Amino acid sequence: MQRLLFPLVLVLALLLGAVALWLAREAWEEYEHGEAYLPHDMEGGTGWREKGLLSLREIIRRLDLPEKSRILEVEREEKEGLLYYEIEVLMPGGRVRELYVDPRTAEVVGMEEEEEPHETAAGGR
Repeated sequence: MQRLLFPLVLVLALLLGAVALWLAREAWEEYEHGEAYLPHDMEGGTGWREKGLLSLREIIRRLDLPEKSRILEVEREEKEGLLYYEIEVLMPGGRVRELYVDPRTAEVVGMEEEEEPHETAAGGR
């Protein structure tokens, strides 16, 4: 019985891993192609999805970032019913800038810059 248990557990783990990868790929495709899950429309009971958002790739292309800058992190955020991307960029001088970008127009609607240079620019990791 124990001889069969290990292969059975191994096969089950591989199947679960394959399903997890498939689900993650599906979620990334929706994220990458601008499919946003927005709050439920309180009046009509419909409207979970909103079309017309630019893909993340298109937004980054339109940002026209300086040469040798590097994107560190991208988050899709929602605040007070407004959807935006928060894009953290390592600038050529070592400063990190957070850009708040409208996902429909790729317009930068806000920006913050960190006070300290990023650790990779100062010889860290």
